[in-house]
Parts: sequence; structure tokens; C-alpha cells
Amino acid sequence: MPTHFHVSSAHLALAVYNDASPTGNALLLSNPSAYLASIKLHSSLDYPKIISVTTGTLSFPAVALNTRRNVTTTLYAHGRPGIPLIFGQMTVAGVTIAWAGSVPIQVDDTSSSPGGFHGFPRTVALGADGTNIIAHENGIGRNTGIPLVATSVDWAVYITDVLL
Repeated sequence: MPTHFHVSSAHLALAVYNDASPTGNALLLSNPSAYLASIKLHSSLDYPKIISVTTGTLSFPAVALNTRRNVTTTLYAHGRPGIPLIFGQMTVAGVTIAWAGSVPIQVDDTSSSPGGFHGFPRTVALGADGTNIIAHENGIGRNTGIPLVATSVDWAVYITDVLL
């Protein structure tokens, strides 16, 4: 289906939507909630707004062989009256990626074997509670192989106006 962009002074609306034919756009513009499956953007719908962006660097210590790390670090106090909806990004090995779920930032040993590559990752998850933005690190140093070396990642957290 083609994507359409339409601005209507009669409806005081702007819309981006998918539709087989642009002739039905008057109904879509005047009643967007009835056409949510087709709408990519509509000026009368309420969208989350980014209200603050905070950046920083998170450093991780080396993890010795046969050691586990399960650490929660407070990044900063968000100042919202509840748990905010947040989005994040981080830069790992020079690549900026979405900070969604538990993101692997290191693997302790990448020696190959007949089954492929093996190694224990160090992962970092982003979260929020009623007061703070937090990062949760989980990592394991195997009893053989290469220990996890100290590393750091640059991050950005986007706080929305939506409270969960």
C-alpha cells in the first residue's frame, strides 16, 4: 500500500497514513481513532513527548575468572512523580545502538569449537523505579578462558511525559 501525507485546513489536521486509495482521507482526517491500523502519524493523536535527555559514561570493572557480577547502578534521579516511560541508547565498541532489553557489551571468550562460538556475555539492562534511572549489569567470568576486561559505554536516556 502507498503511504500518503495529507494536510487539511478544513480538519486542522496533518496525517501520514497507509491507504490503498487517497479518496478516503477525509474520514481518516476527521476521525483518526477509527483508522488506527492505517495511521502512521496524525496531529490530533496524543504521542509521548521526550521531556529530558541525560547522557553519561558507565564504567565496568574487570571480572576475574570464576566470578559473577550482578550489580545495579543508579545512573541519576529522574525527578518524576512516578515511574517514567524511558528509552535509551548506548555506544558499544564504537556503534550506537538502542538500549533495549539486556544488551551484551562483552563476551569473555570467543574461541571457536565445532558447535560455533562460545563465551559468557556481560549484559546491561536499563530501567527506572519511582526515583531513579538504573543500569543492571550481569556478567560471568568463566573458570577458563579470558577474563572480562574493564570497559565503559557512553549512554543517553530519554525520559517521556508518560508515567507507567
